[in-house]
Amino acid sequence: MSRSRIDKDVSARIADGALRPLSRDELFGDRSKLKGRVVVITGGGSGLGRAFAVEAAKNGALVVIGDVNEQGLEETLRLIKAANGTARGQRCDVTIWEDQLALFELAQSSFGRVDIAVANAGIGDTSQGQFLKEELEKPDVTTLDVDVVGVVYTARLGLHYLRRNPAEDGKAIILIGSYASFYGSPVTMLYAPAKHAVLGFGRSLKFLCAHDGINCTVICPYFVDTPIMQAIKPALQGETLGTIDDVVGALTYASTAGIVKLPPGQAILVDPRGVLVTNGGKFSPMALPKL
Repeated sequence: MSRSRIDKDVSARIADGALRPLSRDELFGDRSKLKGRVVVITGGGSGLGRAFAVEAAKNGALVVIGDVNEQGLEETLRLIKAANGTARGQRCDVTIWEDQLALFELAQSSFGRVDIAVANAGIGDTSQGQFLKEELEKPDVTTLDVDVVGVVYTARLGLHYLRRNPAEDGKAIILIGSYASFYGSPVTMLYAPAKHAVLGFGRSLKFLCAHDGINCTVICPYFVDTPIMQAIKPALQGETLGTIDDVVGALTYASTAGIVKLPPGQAILVDPRGVLVTNGGKFSPMALPKL
């Protein structure tokens, strides 16, 4: 996944209208709509999940977060409290259905409904070594369990609880993909196919979501300096990374834009040059790179 090739591909898609840059005003302009919304976020104990949880709470959202990292979870709750926000949280292993069910039940029992579900929890991998060993060993597929199965669980629960919400608008399911949703990588042998799966799942889920008046968006960041990145950061050799603020902007936009402005099934790319949205269905998974 070379940066020069990505730049060429993205520039071509901007030129032909398949991708449209979003201004900061567009990203954050409707953030007041978060006030009173109940937002469930997996992986809220660090990185992107924490950043969006705090931003949403600052804007009046009622936030429910889960994470396996209980210390990180408590720190996010502390930050939200310090910002005069409202939040609940509990330990949640996204690979365990019952844990995620309990997280959504916490939101339902605490605030009476769910408006926005964010499938954010994920892990990276450096699994290339598993495929290079001379001795034959069963591969460790934990990355697929967290990054695919966990997302499916979040989305299934999101659909269930959002369908029970009588609101006519303001409902959204947001999946966190990656630039690895479009490009293969010999280093992250399992992370790349996992994120391909998230994009494909989101593009299938959109049909059910649209039927029920729920927005469905896949946010695909380039490399961002978060805990998940630490294992492969040395290999990036000083490349310019995407910013957490841009990802938070993309999440805010996906949470507040509504179905008319942001039709279900669109992808939002968070690139070092800014935030780009797929433009009215002109974009397809095959339109960015030649896989």
